[in-house]
Amino acid sequence: MHKPPAFPYHAPEQVCYARLSSSEERALRHFLGVENGRLSRMEGTAYDYPFGFYRFDADKFETPSQFFKLLPEAFYDLEAFSVQLEADLNHAGVLARSLDISVATFQDDTVCLIRGDFLNFSPLSLDESQVIVFGQYLARLHRVLKQHPLQVKCRDNWLERKAGFNRVLQKVTDRLKAFPDSDWMLDDLTISPNELHLFVEHYPLLDFDLDRAQMVHGDLNVGNVLSLNGQPCVIDYENARYSFFPVGFDLAMASQRLLWGRAPEEAERLENCLCKAYGLKGDLTSPMIALSIRSMAILLENMLFKQWRVPQSEWDKFVALVYQAKNRYK
Repeated sequence: MHKPPAFPYHAPEQVCYARLSSSEERALRHFLGVENGRLSRMEGTAYDYPFGFYRFDADKFETPSQFFKLLPEAFYDLEAFSVQLEADLNHAGVLARSLDISVATFQDDTVCLIRGDFLNFSPLSLDESQVIVFGQYLARLHRVLKQHPLQVKCRDNWLERKAGFNRVLQKVTDRLKAFPDSDWMLDDLTISPNELHLFVEHYPLLDFDLDRAQMVHGDLNVGNVLSLNGQPCVIDYENARYSFFPVGFDLAMASQRLLWGRAPEEAERLENCLCKAYGLKGDLTSPMIALSIRSMAILLENMLFKQWRVPQSEWDKFVALVYQAKNRYK
């Protein structure tokens, strides 16, 4: 199952936790088994109560703060994959976080409950020196992921997902043949013929050589690329379950999500530092476009075969990212 983003527009630069209402706090304290301390909920997420992210700070100074994540039961398999992978990465020395996961009943909801120590993450500083350290860290992380037993499952998951995308491509191709000059109206979404042609034109970027691919993180945004005790730390590996890509895809996403928004010259300089520190040669433009085509395929699949509604803004975002990547050196 594809899990929507935890934050509507990716994670905020500053994470804030707020107190709950007295009735909400009382119910959650009993459910989580915590008392004598402060229970608070992360603000700004896409989740409605009781789902979301929580922290508990005990009154006793020597007691570690705790982190909790409550999600719908439907996301259990994805979260369990991430928890297992994080445990293995912790053992391999490339991640300093360990979580537990279970299914539990909270009031009338069956929920997926993840818990662990609360770690004092901070946003990763993106000056040149830290970008270099992050590039070196990402290279070590990818080496561990490439040797992980889940790599085989990840490859199979990607092939299954790609088969679904091929069905989407056929639908889009048929639509263009039947109505070459007409917008495609899908519930609240309007897709122009030019956007469909854009999708078809760049879809072959997803037909990469599988022998040059491996399991990667697949979601390197500002909420997952963090700093802990001054060192880079990448968390949340749900997307790794089906992210069997050339490693350049991860670097492309990191560049888009972490560096874009800066002055173009600075973003290009930092991207070059990232790739050099990682040890990757070549331009990231094609992987950037491929990632957006993959996201467009997911949205189309959700609309055409699952009857999900997709906001116009979500579709427009990935169309804009394709054009932004195509034109970034102009």
